[in-house]
Amino acid sequence: MKSRSKQRLKSYQRNQSTEVTPALLEAYNLLTPEQELELQMIVLLEYLPGLLLSIKDLNSESGMAEYVEGMARIRAKAARQYIEKLTGTKID
Repeated sequence: MKSRSKQRLKSYQRNQSTEVTPALLEAYNLLTPEQELELQMIVLLEYLPGLLLSIKDLNSESGMAEYVEGMARIRAKAARQYIEKLTGTKID
């Protein structure tokens, strides 16, 4: 039971920093095509390798679910960091 509680807490903490908020969507929509491309490259080069290494069986249904969820988290996290660095302001 404790293990499950720890997993939920970890998941909650991870989702807080990777949540897609209206402010993040609004800021993302203001990116130029060049900035969007740069952000996509950051996701592919910096975050995707770690995600792929963390998935035990990508050919299974659960592995694909992990991949889809992980990519959503990665994109949100990378977008938040990229936009905050670009604008110098924190996005809530």
